[in-house]
Amino acid sequence: MQLDRDTLKDRTLAVLRRHVGKPNAITMTRLTAAIQSAAVVPSARYEESRIVRSIISQLREEGHPIAHHNGRGGGYFWAANEAELEETANWFRQRAMSAFRQEANLKRISLVELVEQLQLDIQQPRMARRLDTLRRQRTTPKTHQEDTDENAQQ
Repeated sequence: MQLDRDTLKDRTLAVLRRHVGKPNAITMTRLTAAIQSAAVVPSARYEESRIVRSIISQLREEGHPIAHHNGRGGGYFWAANEAELEETANWFRQRAMSAFRQEANLKRISLVELVEQLQLDIQQPRMARRLDTLRRQRTTPKTHQEDTDENAQQ
């Protein structure tokens, strides 16, 4: 049975809200089966877990406190406290730093240089938005009062 993404998202939220705290983590296989209300077919396991992972990413981006724990007894869970969220955040940071180190090595630059480049990449969209705002302000029609003030100055 194929479920649409919104249904899968709603079901994912419902299941994870019943698994509060690290000791109650649910494995990806069990989470996928619970969401689908069926057993996970081994041949489709990778594709199904990939979809669920993308839904979990989306839910996190929306601000839902979904944490995870690797290793034995690991899985996904609704964070019960800030410490559980921080543990997951630290895992993401370590993973990102590993990727940044690899990228820096591939480019044969230092990690500091890469971070400086990333800061520019982050700032450029912000600067582009500012320029767009300034352009819009210049092309915004003047109010009657602005026209009157401008004519009085001439």
